[in-house]
Amino acid sequence: MSVLMPSTGRRSPQQRRSQEKVDRILNGCEQLLATLPLGEVTVTMVIKQSGVSAGTFYAYFRNLEAVTERLSTRYIEEVNEVIAAWAKNATVESWEDVVDGLIGAYLEWALDRPAFLGLWASEQFGANLREFEQEANNYLAILLKEQIVGVYAGAAAMPDRVFRFTVELIDRMARFAFREDNGSRRQSLFDDTALAARGYLGQYLAPTSSKA
Repeated sequence: MSVLMPSTGRRSPQQRRSQEKVDRILNGCEQLLATLPLGEVTVTMVIKQSGVSAGTFYAYFRNLEAVTERLSTRYIEEVNEVIAAWAKNATVESWEDVVDGLIGAYLEWALDRPAFLGLWASEQFGANLREFEQEANNYLAILLKEQIVGVYAGAAAMPDRVFRFTVELIDRMARFAFREDNGSRRQSLFDDTALAARGYLGQYLAPTSSKA
């Protein structure tokens, strides 16, 4: 998978010291988003939380949107690595196990990052990040198909769009669940996400487990 870096309108860090400054800004923004809605966070707050000067901030980022785009890119890269690691080590017996396992790995990662939940659920993305997100979802669709083919050989003949749509379905339903503050209702929505994904794929694949 090629890695695209959203344009910030400023120079990209080339040396370790520059990268450390960028990381401080990203981490400061993440800390704020863990407790505040995106609409309440300002550049001034990020600068203060990060412990950098205004000059340093604007050397690398044009505005707050550029920071959240870079932070979102970092999240996308992280979750792709998590899903790839799960796919490499997963022990599954059915395509239903694959779907449940992929969703479980994603949710376990996401629920440990409150800043991600708020940022992702808001869907306030720029064009560059949307392009990156599409590439990331294409990558996840490939992993999903590879895992399912491993337990259900007939899936190899299925159109790639089926797996791409499944990833989009999971992504959209999970975002809807992330917006829910009630813990038990959120969990129910997570369960519905898996149910919907299995139900959709079940139109193309015969059931191989007793899961409802």
